[in-house]
Amino acid sequence: MSKLKMSRRNFLELAALTSTGAVLAACGQATQVSPPTQAPVANTAMPAATQAPAATQAPAATQAPAATQAPVATQPPASAPVTIKWWDFPEQWAPPGTAENPNAWNKSVAQQYMTANPNVTIDFTSISWDDGPQKLNVAIAADQGPDITYAYPALFGTMLSLNALADVSPYVAIYPDYKDFYQSGWDFVTIKGKQYGWPWYFGSESEWAINTTVVKEAGAEDLLPKAPDFGWTVDQMIALYQKCTFKRANGDQVWGSVVYANEQQGINCWPMYSYAYAYGAYLYDETARKSDFGGDAGVKAFQLMYDLVKKYKVSPPGAAGLASKDGQELWNRKQETVQTFNGVQQQIGLKAALAAGTIQAPFEVLPVLPPFAEGAPKKVSGGIWTLLDYAQKDPAKLDQVVAFTEWLLSPTNMEVFVHLANLCARISTTEKLTANDPLSQWRIKYVLPFMMGYSKAPEDFKIDDAWMQALQSMLEDKQTPADAAKSFQDAANKLLSGA
Repeated sequence: MSKLKMSRRNFLELAALTSTGAVLAACGQATQVSPPTQAPVANTAMPAATQAPAATQAPAATQAPAATQAPVATQPPASAPVTIKWWDFPEQWAPPGTAENPNAWNKSVAQQYMTANPNVTIDFTSISWDDGPQKLNVAIAADQGPDITYAYPALFGTMLSLNALADVSPYVAIYPDYKDFYQSGWDFVTIKGKQYGWPWYFGSESEWAINTTVVKEAGAEDLLPKAPDFGWTVDQMIALYQKCTFKRANGDQVWGSVVYANEQQGINCWPMYSYAYAYGAYLYDETARKSDFGGDAGVKAFQLMYDLVKKYKVSPPGAAGLASKDGQELWNRKQETVQTFNGVQQQIGLKAALAAGTIQAPFEVLPVLPPFAEGAPKKVSGGIWTLLDYAQKDPAKLDQVVAFTEWLLSPTNMEVFVHLANLCARISTTEKLTANDPLSQWRIKYVLPFMMGYSKAPEDFKIDDAWMQALQSMLEDKQTPADAAKSFQDAANKLLSGA
């Protein structure tokens, strides 16, 4: 498995490539799994748009933003032939995609659009998670870039910093479906009153997953987070980790969880951020452009990760050299009790994974919130993912690109998210897809109100690298937790200052 595919920047790819998600994607069908004994169940009806959580599910706007330019028609003349270059990362989670043909969905919808619009040619290019972002940068510099791409938050920020994106606010101003999108989605793509993208979906991959089969084996059921919110504290988490760290009769070592810090890029260590958020420590403040991770909260977060490995010994030794794939292998073999990401996706893909033999029964998964220290604010990492239209020299070409983008955002096309249990940015589609889904209802009620969106600062990748390097240094006993937290803070502030 490519390490980059485990990155927080791509919730879709992560869900498709984990032990459960890979099988789900290969099947090409939505797998609605009955919740386990203690699965989260919230209200059966989704909250009305006017009652949606403010953090990421804000009410739909009552009016579209004022156009910054004269409105441009979003239905371009049928007689204007055009070629639209669409670049996207692997989407094998979307039917009929497979691992061998990961972008089958993209090609299918492109063909549908071309059939309905003979004047338009969609030139689709698949780019990898390993080198795709770099290829995108090089292509833009050479004026050979795409006309439309998908973007995770940091990639959106990078494209903004390159001045590569089209100002689509004139189109947004007259977009007839504007009110059918959550306002928080529009807020994310709005920079100084102008829209530079289109909200596509909400992702909160930082719900945790607990293997309740292992918990029962350890006799630790009383330590599981309880309904209805399935929340818990750091102390309760440590207690569960300790009870579930044991050696089986066959010699297999079972761990509470796996701390790791050896990824291809620092951004891939995003599941470890939950330990920082547990104390209210954030890598940096994007708005203030400042990090205070070296303060009390950040030191406590690093101390916790150090203690899980060195003091409590509930995580494998050598954490500085471990990667997410190492934890994934232990999880598949039922030798890791808690995974610090994708709780909902783990459970959704469970039935398919069992049927395919990727994992062996019994294997039950309980999605839960990440833990929080007493008195700390609740924050769950996640973000708003977008579709980006790139700047065009020809206004008529931009008309065509926007028309294709709006078609991708249509209610029918947005229903593809049923195969990933995502909450798409379109209100009506989300309501339709989640009406009878208790897992999504739990997410809406207990996760999204606390979701802390990922940064779109262009320095984000380098800052994440610095955080991983500080974590490695601490886990190798080259620095104390306090020194490592301070060294990261200094590195982040240097990057944010442009020094």
